[in-house]
Parts: sequence; structure tokens; C-alpha cells
Amino acid sequence: MDIMEEISCETADEEEMEIRIPSYPLPQEIQQMDHTEKACRYCGVSYLILHEFQRLQEHLREVERELEQMRGSAERERTLRIELQEAHSHLEELKASVLQHEQTLRALDLQLCVVTREMESMRVEKKTALSELENERACLLHLRSKSVQQQRLLRKTLALLQFSRGEMTTVKNQLTHFLETWDNSKALIQQSCISADAECAHLKQEVDGLQVNLKTLEVEVPKLKSFLEPAREQILQLKNQVQTHKQLQNQYQDACLLIKGLEDEMNSLKLELQNSTHEQEHAKKLLEIKTVEKEDLRVLWREQTDAIERLSRDLREKQESWLSSQQRCQSMQEQLLVWQQKEEAATRRLEWAEGEIKDLREARCTLQQQREELQKTHMGELERLEESFRSRLKATEEHSLKMEAFLQQKQAEQDKQLKQRETELRREAHIELDIQRQKNLELLNKYQNEIQQQQNKIPAVIHSATQVLQEKLSVLQERVKEQEKEMQHIHESSSQRQQQLLQERRTAEAQLQYTLQELRQKTLELNKAHSNIQQLQEERVILEKENSILEETVRRECEEREELTAALTLAKEQLQGFKHCVTKPHDSQTRTQLSRSSVAHPDLPVPRLNPSRPHPQSGNHSSFSTQRNRHSLSGLSSDDVSKSAASWHGSSQPAPTLPKISKKKVTSMNDLCKSFAMLRGRQDKL
Repeated sequence: MDIMEEISCETADEEEMEIRIPSYPLPQEIQQMDHTEKACRYCGVSYLILHEFQRLQEHLREVERELEQMRGSAERERTLRIELQEAHSHLEELKASVLQHEQTLRALDLQLCVVTREMESMRVEKKTALSELENERACLLHLRSKSVQQQRLLRKTLALLQFSRGEMTTVKNQLTHFLETWDNSKALIQQSCISADAECAHLKQEVDGLQVNLKTLEVEVPKLKSFLEPAREQILQLKNQVQTHKQLQNQYQDACLLIKGLEDEMNSLKLELQNSTHEQEHAKKLLEIKTVEKEDLRVLWREQTDAIERLSRDLREKQESWLSSQQRCQSMQEQLLVWQQKEEAATRRLEWAEGEIKDLREARCTLQQQREELQKTHMGELERLEESFRSRLKATEEHSLKMEAFLQQKQAEQDKQLKQRETELRREAHIELDIQRQKNLELLNKYQNEIQQQQNKIPAVIHSATQVLQEKLSVLQERVKEQEKEMQHIHESSSQRQQQLLQERRTAEAQLQYTLQELRQKTLELNKAHSNIQQLQEERVILEKENSILEETVRRECEEREELTAALTLAKEQLQGFKHCVTKPHDSQTRTQLSRSSVAHPDLPVPRLNPSRPHPQSGNHSSFSTQRNRHSLSGLSSDDVSKSAASWHGSSQPAPTLPKISKKKVTSMNDLCKSFAMLRGRQDKL
């Protein structure tokens, strides 16, 4: 134990005293060389492995940068989720607007019911007006009977009637003006209806275009699903790679079991060494030669202990890297599950958006049908109002014509009667002038008095009749104006409703276009994510290839370590032999001569006192060690060889010596292990 502590202290001092060579770039001549000239033809490892590791480190840095850029995909997903939530809220607002539209339609239906009720009330009023007109006609007949009695007085009333005729012509002109204005307004209404129909046709064309776009989107959805299937296949491939990784772990466990078996072989070799100590008592004469080699062996022992410690550290680092790789594999599996869940959620959201689009289409169709029904009902009511107004105008015109014809007939009859009576009176006057002059004078006086009284009454009657007619005309004009106002109000309300419906359609179409654009953007982002995943998988395949190359290099290093362990076992055997030689320094010189002769003749067999069968598995190690010992013993001096050849009368085997390990090889192995650990750590970060 004291010796081991001293050796460890010395190795630590030597490590502190080591000078580290700075790293310089390779010259261009070496860079332009082929790979076959740079690599070993036996093992395949390049002589410029440090430079290659630097390149790999730079490549890993670039990959880490790209991964850091890809990590921002989580934030993009968050933004996408926020946008989807906003779209969901927007759709809810659209639903609320649709409900409001339904409420407005219900209110319009109620207003239509109210208008129909008002129309019915107007019809009732028409009936009452007709009954009043019939009563007035009866009154007029009664007045006509009175006018027959007052034929003479009607001549004076003709002037007043002519004046009233002029007023009636003015009223007719006003009515014709009203009809012209109505025709103009009707033409404008028809033009507005035609423009509304044209806008409806344009909107239908836009709806057809949107439906075509939706069909294209529906065609693109299965394509996206077809892209999802290869992504799932790639995920299965990744799972298979994870299984291969587990198989490698099992192989590593098998290698550990093999190491344990080798340790058992080491124990068996120790037993064989105990038997060989009895044989080495005959070779005590080699002490004089091996005293010179003790210092070299101590140096080698120190170097080998350093190498063993470094190898043990490397093994620990590799175990830690294996554990970290297992944890990363689990994390990768979890990430894959998360990606699968995200893809399923995206498909669900797409299906939900498609269902909402279908609902919006159905709601839009219902709104269009309701709008068409409202237009039909509105146009029917307008036509009914126009027909009723025309019938009223025709009735008023017919009534006025009848009144004029009746007045003309009355005037003609009165003229005829007056002429007949004048002729009769003249005849009677000529006959009865003489007889009835006195009576006529009395009658004339009476008639004059009566005529004066009737003349006083006639202007009052005419004035009352004209007032009644004027009042009726004013009432009719007011009713016509009210109906025109109602028609204008109905036209304005209908135009406002049409504008509202058009605005609502435009807003709904804009919202649909916005949702379609969002869906297209989301599909593009999904395609980008798939392409990024494929790039990562390709980079992972490249890294796995590099990893396999590094594993091959590690396997070769493990083979070299096994060779080193065989050399260490030989060194331990030699140290035990040295200890026995130190404990027994009183042996004869004949044995030294034997050892020299054995060195001089390495091919001759050495007699063993206690022969024992070697372990079957230690044959390879023993052959390898003998070859190395032969190489090491070839450097002895010629004098020692001549002395040993003369002192021994038989043949003996050469004592094995430990080969010298170059420091450059150990440092290169350590650099390889460190670079491998760094690569594994960066892969784990990835």
C-alpha cells in the first residue's frame, strides 16, 4: 500500500510537470491529402483524429445553434394556440351576430304583422268612406229633386258651377302630377330592385368561389393527413432506434459480465503465479540482470498506474454517459408523445373548424331564403298597395266624370224645359194678357218677393255645398299624402334593411375569408414543422453514423486496454518474482548464469519444478505477453547473453518483461476519451 501511495504521488507530480502543447491549425499540404493517406490501413483510425474532433465540435455547435432556433417553435405553438383561441372567440361572436340577425328578422316579421293590420284597418276605413259616399249620393239626389223645383235659379248657379269646374280641373292636374311622381318613384324602385338583384348575383358568384376554395381546402386536408402518416412511420423508426439503443445497453451489460469473467481469470492466473514462484527459485541468478531493470519497471509501473486510473475514469464517464443517454432517450420518447398529442389536437381543431364552417353555410343559406321570402312578401305588398291606389284613383276619376255628365244632362234638360215654358207662357200671355194682367201683377209682386227670398237663400246653399266638397277633397288629399308618406317610409325601411343585410353579408364573407386565411397560414406552419422534423431526423441519422464510428474507435481502444491489462498481469508476476528474489539473496551464482543462458537462448525450454496446466482462456494473453517479452528482451547486452549461455547445460524459457508504453499513445487515448465524452454530452443536450 505504501508503494502504491508513493507511485500515485509521483504520477501526480509528473502530471503537474507536463507541458501541454498548444493547438495550431493544420498546414494546407496535410489538408489537401487524401483520407487514405491520413488514416491507418490496419485499424481505420485517422492520424489527425484531434483535428477531426475539432471539426465535429464545430459541427455540433452549429447543430446546437439550429436546435436553439428550433426551440423557439414552442413559442410559435403558443402563439398559434392564442390565435386559435381568438378564432374560436371570433366564431362565437359570429354566432352571436347570427342570433342577433334572427332576432332582427323576428322583429321585422312583427313589423310586417303590424303593417298588415294597418292595411286591414285602412280597408275598413275604405268601406266606411264608400258608405259615406253612398249617403252623400242620396243627399245629392234629394238636392237634385229640390233643384228641379228651382230650375230658374240654377241659371245663376251655372257660373258658380263653372268656377267649381275650374277648381276640379286644378285638382285633376294635381292628381296627374301625383301619378307622374308615383311613376317616377316606381321606376326608381324598380332600378333599385334590379341593382339589388345584380348585387345578389355577384354575391352568389363570390359564394360559389368561396365554396370552390373550401373544396380545395377539403382536398388539401387528406394530403395533410397523408403527410401525417409518413411522420408516424418516422416516429416508429425512432422507436426502433430506441430499441436498438436498448440492445446496445444489453451488449454493454454483457461486456461487463465478460470483464467479470476476465477478473476471475486474473484470480486463476494469480494461483498459477503462486505455482510459478516455485519455478522462479531456480531463476534467482537473473537478479543481477534485473536490478538494472527495476528502475525502468518502476517508471513503467507509475505510467501504468496512471493509465489504469485514467481508464477507470473513462469507464466511469462512459457509464455516466450511458445513463444520461438513457434519460435523453426517455425525454425524446416523451417529446414524441407530446408531438403526437399536438398533431391529434390539431386534427381535432381542423375538424371542429370544418363543422363550424358547415354550420355557417347552413345559417347563410337560411338567411338567404328568409331574405328572398321577405323580398317576395314586400314586393307583393307594394303591388297590392299600388293596385289599391290605382283603383281609388280610377274610382275618383269615374265619379268626377259621372258628376260632370250628370250636370250637363241636367243643364240640357233645364234649358229645354225653360224654352218650352217660355213658348207656353208667351201663348198664354198673349191670350190672357188682358184677362189676367191684374192677377199677373199681383202674382208678379208675390213672385218677386219669393224670388228675392230664394235668391237670398241660394248663395248660402251653394256656399255650403262648395264647403262640403272642398272638405271632402282636402280629406282625400290628406289621405293620399299620408299613403305617399307611408309608401316612402316603407321604401326607406326596405332600402335600409337591404343595406343592413348587404353589410352583414359583406362582414360575414370577410370573416370567412379571414378564417380561411388563418387556416391556410396554420397549414403552412404545420408543413414547416414537418420539414423541420425531417431535417432533425436526417441530422440525427448523420449523428448516429458518427456515433457508430466513434463506438468502433472505442471498441478498438477497449481491445488495446485488454492488451494493456495482459501486460499489467505480466508486470505483477515480475514484481512478485522480484519480491521473492529480495527475500532470498543468498542463492548461488550458478542460477544467474542459468538466467543469462536463458536470455541468450530464448527458444530453449525451461524445466519447471511444479508444472501446472494453464487456464484455457489465458492462452491468448500468454502468447501475446511472450511476443512482447521477446521484443523487450531483444534489447539486452551481448555480454550478458554470452555469460548466461556458458553457465547452463539445458534449455529454458525467457522471463517475461513488461513492454514500454509511449506517453504520446496514452495522451492520445485520453484525448480521444475526453472528446468522446464531450460529444456524448452535446448529443444529450440535443
